Amino acid sequence: MPTLFTDLPEMWALQPDEEPCPAAEAAAALLEIAAAASDDTEPCLAQLGAAPDVTPEAVALGVMLRNLLAQVLETADQLAAATGP
Repeated sequence: MPTLFTDLPEMWALQPDEEPCPAAEAAAALLEIAAAASDDTEPCLAQLGAAPDVTPEAVALGVMLRNLLAQVLETADQLAAATGP
C-alpha cells in the first residue's frame, strides 16, 4: 500500500539571510517538473505498448501510470493557479 501523506514536508534549514521562496515560485517549479515528467514518460509508454511481449496487465498498469501523471499535471496546474500569477 502506498504511503499517504497528510502534510507537506518540513522545510530544510535556511542559510543566514536566505528567505523562503514565494508560494507561486514553488508552485510554478512543481508545474514545470510535472509537465516534464508527463512528457518524458510518453515515449517509454509508447515503447511498452508496442513491445511484442507486453501483457494485458502491463498495458493496464501503463495506462494507469499515464492517467496518474495526467492527474499530477492537472493538480500542479491548479496549485499554480491557487498561488497567484
